[in-house]
Amino acid sequence: KYITCSNNCSLFGINISIRALPFHQQDIAVGACASAALWSAQFAIKNWYDIPIRSLAEITEKSRFYFDIPLYPSSGLTVDEVCKYLSDIDVHFHPIELEAIYKSLQKQYPSEKEKIDLYMDYLLKSILSGYLDAGYPLITVLHFINYRVGDNRCEYEILKESYHLVVVSGYRKENDRIVELYLHDDQVGPYCKAEVNSIFLDYEWSDEWDEIRLSTILVPVDHILRLPLIDIIDKYIIEYL
Repeated sequence: KYITCSNNCSLFGINISIRALPFHQQDIAVGACASAALWSAQFAIKNWYDIPIRSLAEITEKSRFYFDIPLYPSSGLTVDEVCKYLSDIDVHFHPIELEAIYKSLQKQYPSEKEKIDLYMDYLLKSILSGYLDAGYPLITVLHFINYRVGDNRCEYEILKESYHLVVVSGYRKENDRIVELYLHDDQVGPYCKAEVNSIFLDYEWSDEWDEIRLSTILVPVDHILRLPLIDIIDKYIIEYL
C-alpha cells in the first residue's frame, strides 16, 4: 500500500498525469530533511486542504520560531517547528509518540519484552493501515542510536544519537503483520524499503548505527478527524499485556 496523488507534468511537451507522491532531495542551503519531508507531504495534504505548494526555502522560513539567527544555510527544523508549520497553514494533525509509548511499557512491564513487542507490532499495524490506507502521509522522526557498554557490562549507555525526518509513504504486510515500510527519505530516495519489527528498523543506515527507532509520528489528517486513532486503539489492545 502506497501514498499517491495525481501530478501533472510534461514529457517533451506531452502533458501527462502520474500518480505518485513527489520526492525532493534536501538542499542544505535552503532546507534539510524536515523541510524536504514537509515538501513531499504537502502534495498528499492538498487532497483535503486548499494549501499552497511551497518551495523548500518557503517551508523553512515559515517554520522557524526565531529569526535572530541566520536562516541559511539551514541546520534543520525541530519537531516543534514542523508542528508550527502545520498549524500555521491550518492543517489538523495527530501526534503519535511511538518511542515514548515503548519506553513507558518497558517501565511498567520490565520482564514482558515479547508481549510489549507484540503490542507495538499491533499498534503500528493499526496506525499504518488506519492512516495510510486513507491516504494520509506519516511525517516521521527516526531516532538513530549508537551504544557503549556501561561500567558493569550489563547496561548500555548512549554514546551517540541523531534524529532524521522522513515521510512513511507505504507499507507491506505478510501474514497480517507489517514487515516493511516505504520511506520518502531525502538522503536515500522515494519509496525506499525498511524492514520493521516493533519500533525498530533495519534500513539504509543500519551499518552506521546500532539501533534505528521510529520515534514521533505526525499525521496530517482531514479536519473532521478530531479523535486521534491512537486513543481508540489503546483502549482495545491493552489486553495483550
